[in-house]
Amino acid sequence: EGQLHSVPFRSPSEHFKPKSLGQQTAVVVTPSGHEVFTDTLNRICVRFHWDRLSQDGELGSCWLRMMQPSSGPDWGSVHVPRAGEEVV
Repeated sequence: EGQLHSVPFRSPSEHFKPKSLGQQTAVVVTPSGHEVFTDTLNRICVRFHWDRLSQDGELGSCWLRMMQPSSGPDWGSVHVPRAGEEVV
């Protein structure tokens, strides 16, 4: 099959993109001795229920930003989830 010289060749994709079937829940994890723990960007560390590779005592699967129900420029509130709380 021929192809125009002006059209760059791209081989067909061999792997399909994974699909997210909706929202996922996770549990907040912190280093031992800390009830509340965030990084310098005020993100929390979570462990997804499906993550079998993370070990207890370690930080979790990934760092996530927190969404606040009421916030705006120069006003709002912050609730930092505690260790063991389930988040969406």
